[in-house]
Amino acid sequence: MKPAARDAASQRQTMKHVFVAVLAASFTAPAFAGSKNTPIPFAADGMNHATMDHASTGHAPAGGPMSVMGGTDTEQIEALLKAQFDRPDAPLTVAPVTVQGNVAVAGWSQDGTGGRAFLRRDDHGWFVELCSGASLVLPATFQSMGLSRVEAERLAAAVNGAEADAGGGLIDRLNAFEGTVVIGREGMGHHGHEGAMPDGS
Repeated sequence: MKPAARDAASQRQTMKHVFVAVLAASFTAPAFAGSKNTPIPFAADGMNHATMDHASTGHAPAGGPMSVMGGTDTEQIEALLKAQFDRPDAPLTVAPVTVQGNVAVAGWSQDGTGGRAFLRRDDHGWFVELCSGASLVLPATFQSMGLSRVEAERLAAAVNGAEADAGGGLIDRLNAFEGTVVIGREGMGHHGHEGAMPDGS
């Protein structure tokens, strides 16, 4: 490997460690003591959000500065993610955004890394429920999170279709996110405006 390539790879690895440190610090807040909102490996058949107690994991409706209202759903989601995770030294790009009723999947890219966010809408607007990678294009994943089979298949088809239009390079970047990080409504508030999108590896 050439020195320049080694330096670039080393820098990306360092940034991944920084992302993990930022995320870990946010989850040490008292509101998360003993909760389920911790980085976890994802298994579509092992995480049934249809039967989970969402109130105990911070998914219950709650107002807060990260509730973004106004504009189209896509604009609200992009504004929400950028307000939370965009940084001057690491701008956040949000695309594509696929909305189906009160759930959505948004692809995000930041400083050479990327992933997908699964969002829900409650009475206070959109919030990020979790971040993951390739699992967030699978019907089984969406069914495990409470969608019906028909809804899950429709959302998966829409997400895959939107990403196909964006090109293979973007898909590879979004798929590179490893594991799953659960955030939830209240978890959004523990990420500072100078934070970074979580890294699942």
